Amino acid sequence: MSLMIGALAKISFMPLLSPHAIADHPVLTASQREEISGFWDENGYYVLENALSSEEVEALRAETARICAGEAGEIRGAEPRKEGESDDELLQRFLCIHFPHKISPLMHDASSHPAIVEVLTAVIGPDVKAMQSMLFIKAAGKPGQAWHQDEDFIPTRDRSLCGAWIALDKATIENGCLWIIPGSHKPGILWDQEWHGDKRFDCGLESVAPTHHAVRPNPETTT
Repeated sequence: MSLMIGALAKISFMPLLSPHAIADHPVLTASQREEISGFWDENGYYVLENALSSEEVEALRAETARICAGEAGEIRGAEPRKEGESDDELLQRFLCIHFPHKISPLMHDASSHPAIVEVLTAVIGPDVKAMQSMLFIKAAGKPGQAWHQDEDFIPTRDRSLCGAWIALDKATIENGCLWIIPGSHKPGILWDQEWHGDKRFDCGLESVAPTHHAVRPNPETTT
């Protein structure tokens, strides 16, 4: 329930169903699970470095182009690849594809990647269910998302929604990355939402703390 801004490839989870164990992935030690859980409780997020191999990332990048080209299945409202169109040119026509796991076995499998399962079971518990998947393309100049809490869009009874965010490109301030306000989950509430009036962001409302406006990244250093 932390306040966040931006995204790339995201899968939202809540407790419900037990995930399948993957035998060839090392199980986190008790101390590692405790460290992850403690950091999560304090900050509302956790970064797992090198969670996916470079080969896995490249496979997902290639699959993204294949999906956008219409080769994985029909995407409502999307045009297939034009003759002679490069992958970069193709991807610039897209902003977001919802539920890519429905047409891509590779995207489906990514939602239960061992690294994701390991961390989520450490911070949520043994019962985890994927609620959705989203593939954000966001080429240069495309709108981002203002400060928001995913619980506003996917409410749960116990405010247990978590998002697993996989960066398929380098996530830097210069090229536009995910921003989180550490500890913003601690009040245990959903902040009020209002129109942001900022052309850098899409039409979604912005979550705003009751006593002050949310602090946005400096527009001179972010895309």
